[in-house]
Amino acid sequence: MSNISRILIFLMIMILVAACDTQEEDLPTLAIVPSATASYTPTITPTPSPTETFTPSATPTNTLTFTPTLSPTNTLTFTPTLTATFTVSPTFTLTHTPTSTPTFTQTPTPTATNTPNVPIISSFTSSVNTAAPGSQVTFSWSAQADTVTLQQLQNATTVLQSFTVAQTGSQLITLQNTGGDARFRLVANRGTNQTISEIIITVTCSTTWFFNVNAPGGACPSGGATSVVGSYQPFERGIMFMYTNQQGVQRVCGLQNQNNRYLCYANGWDGSTEPFTDSAPGGLDEPDDMFNWAFDSTLASGGTWVDIIGWATTGSPNNNNVTTQYDTNNRLYIRVPNGTYFLNGDASSGTWTKIE
Repeated sequence: MSNISRILIFLMIMILVAACDTQEEDLPTLAIVPSATASYTPTITPTPSPTETFTPSATPTNTLTFTPTLSPTNTLTFTPTLTATFTVSPTFTLTHTPTSTPTFTQTPTPTATNTPNVPIISSFTSSVNTAAPGSQVTFSWSAQADTVTLQQLQNATTVLQSFTVAQTGSQLITLQNTGGDARFRLVANRGTNQTISEIIITVTCSTTWFFNVNAPGGACPSGGATSVVGSYQPFERGIMFMYTNQQGVQRVCGLQNQNNRYLCYANGWDGSTEPFTDSAPGGLDEPDDMFNWAFDSTLASGGTWVDIIGWATTGSPNNNNVTTQYDTNNRLYIRVPNGTYFLNGDASSGTWTKIE
């Protein structure tokens, strides 16, 4: 609706109101209303116009445009910075690896140089291969070691003589009376390592043994062999014999198979009494004569004679003479009916070896 239409409607309403009014004096009022009100009303009309124009401008449509959304976009730009920082770590690792590898490889190389630490014997010789006891033999050698020792052995284990010598040199040695073989060895030491070279010299004794094998005692005879009064009886686990020693004393010895032990006693038999009266089981016999006395009056090594060597395997002793010979260490070699024995000990006890 236009402003003119509104004015016309307004005037018609005013005319109707005036017509209804009974008083005369109201007519002038009607004439005033159109002039003042009508001229002012159009002036008010433009006022709503600027109000409507402002409303669109105040619309918060632009507020919905999230300008801060650009901020997260900038956060993504920080990611390359982290990548660059992480790249530095591998660079440091590669630098460290080549440094340690060559150092560790060179460490085993000195360890392999252990070979020169082993002592070396280049030569070891003697002036003779056979000699009599008391003769002199010259030994010569050449070695590379911290210490060098020249030794004479008995029975391959017992050191009879020992000399500390230079790495290269010679030594004059007087042979001790060992009989059979004389062993000499050169021992070279360096640290915990040891090298040994050995020479064997046959020592000829001035007196021969009554048997045909090397004397296990490693010594020469102190004198010739002698046939002496003796006796012999075999047992289940050993033997017993009686012999007359160098002082003319009869001795009764029991040799037991257990641990190759022997014990000897001065003969105490009265020549007739047999005090041991136990009866032997079937097929075996009691000990007789001086052996019966020994069973009753002496002990074996580790128990009674009957417990250690058992019962006799023959009925009566062999009372024939026995052959004896002593070495330079006063040890006994004796031949009885069942063989030849070496008593490696003093006159009373020790170990025995059957040599033939």
